Amino acid sequence: MDTEVFHGQSTKECYRVDIEDSLKQKTVYKLFEYFDDYSYGESTEMGVLIKKGREARGGYSLYLFQFDGPKDKETLRKLLEWRKSGESSEVGHKGGGNKRNIYGHKSNKTSIFINNGETVLKCSTNPNKIFDLATSDISETKFRNIVDTSEYINVPEEINIEDLPAWYSSIIKEIEEESTIKPNYLIRMELTEVPCEYSDKQKWDEFINQIRSKQYEIPIKFKNELIGMDTYITYPTIDLVGLHNKEKGKTIQLYIHKDDLSFYINHAGKYINVVNDDDETTDNNLLHWGDINMFIVNEAYFIEQLHSYNEGLEDNLKAEDLYGVYLKINGKLTNYIPVEGNHLGAGKNNGIICGKSNNTNRFRMIIEPYNKNCIDPKYFNALIRTETIKALSGFLDKSPDKKIIKKSMAIYKGVVTKPTKSTKPTKSTKPKPNVKKTTEVVTGCVYLIYLGEGIWKYGRVANKEKYKRREEEHKHDSIEKVKQFSGKTLNRKQAIRVFKYDTDIPKAIEEKIGQILSSNSRGENITEVITIFENNGSKEEMREYFQCDNFDYITQTIIPLIEQDIF
Repeated sequence: MDTEVFHGQSTKECYRVDIEDSLKQKTVYKLFEYFDDYSYGESTEMGVLIKKGREARGGYSLYLFQFDGPKDKETLRKLLEWRKSGESSEVGHKGGGNKRNIYGHKSNKTSIFINNGETVLKCSTNPNKIFDLATSDISETKFRNIVDTSEYINVPEEINIEDLPAWYSSIIKEIEEESTIKPNYLIRMELTEVPCEYSDKQKWDEFINQIRSKQYEIPIKFKNELIGMDTYITYPTIDLVGLHNKEKGKTIQLYIHKDDLSFYINHAGKYINVVNDDDETTDNNLLHWGDINMFIVNEAYFIEQLHSYNEGLEDNLKAEDLYGVYLKINGKLTNYIPVEGNHLGAGKNNGIICGKSNNTNRFRMIIEPYNKNCIDPKYFNALIRTETIKALSGFLDKSPDKKIIKKSMAIYKGVVTKPTKSTKPTKSTKPKPNVKKTTEVVTGCVYLIYLGEGIWKYGRVANKEKYKRREEEHKHDSIEKVKQFSGKTLNRKQAIRVFKYDTDIPKAIEEKIGQILSSNSRGENITEVITIFENNGSKEEMREYFQCDNFDYITQTIIPLIEQDIF
């Protein structure tokens, strides 16, 4: 007889999915979550220490620290509670970012300490143990009964300093003496797996430059014993966005209608509806949603800043990688690179005059909500989609972001005029003949790439001109993807193209490739087996990654089948 209690939602499954998602996020994005929270307190400096020693029981420890932090048990509890957030006066605050950081590092135990003088508030969690439990065969009821017990999570409690482990006072003294920061707010992670950004000097330099490029106003001190750093270093910021050397700047105000949440741009004394130019309204119905700041980065300054980022790195950023739309929320950039998606089109033909050129990829558009009105999520969420990992935030799918951006660029270029409502031709004006519009066909391509250790990637791009960038993205992610799908570690990034075909129907050809792989997923011997990785358990929706340890089977059997089908 089945005695399992009915549950409308699986807590066990939520834990599994949330931890898996946290583990796969970029390390720097998870650290952003901790750094971004400095604005909640009164800290003037922050610090990061990575070390190996006895206090980590022979393993590795990550310490994050600053002078000021949560003040009470309730606020501290929020750092360990999924899908709950403390109160905040900041715009777009969703909460959950600290959980992504804590559970996104593989650790036997993560502890948080708040030193209030005579006593210390302490809480802790066991991420590895909870993940193992969430992926075990234990029932939902049993999982719920034990996951919140002290065996897995210790809720905040007040402890006398003398009752804390000996290592606590020792590390507090060491940090304060070496960094000059009193670490009243301390997070300690006992790592069982070290991200490559912490152990590889090349990766560490790239990681640091990404943090520098987010341009925090608060100094952050770093010491990493795993790569031989014996003192703390504070790195200067890198301004890839160009906030501190703008040319030809222009700011326009964005408004939102209080009732229907439609958007308007204030231009030339008129409130222009971003969807329908003829839709006029009064400012009595509108609220200032925020500002759209547009400018061109000074060329010499940009070259200098880009060089500062790329110097010594294997994976360089290019000027076109930084061309795009940025979000600045609560006075902080959400990311050091533009919002994902090609929101501005191609910089090489954007029609923005810069010197002798009619186009430039040094153009920037920064969208910044006005806190006083956007503190109401109804207005903020009408345009911006925030994520628990804030660096991944973008635009709401149903928002008019494309029209807002298009109209803003047109205003910047000086080509927007308010149309008249009259459409009848006068005697001196002849109506234009109807000319049938032709649609230019854009050629895309499909491809097949080998990443290493038997892991492959197939896919498509709608425009073949964007293929090179796509290949670079796969190379950039190769170590992470190979680790994810094979459990093995590459020594260097790679993306080896073994097949590429230009076509006007890339989606259809991509589907054919998937079908060929599926129908030939088992050869005559075990070395020819193809494993297609499924997406979230759905056999219909594949990740487009697959595994085959026989390189020749792909190049000599699968690719000829693809060519035979499409040629």
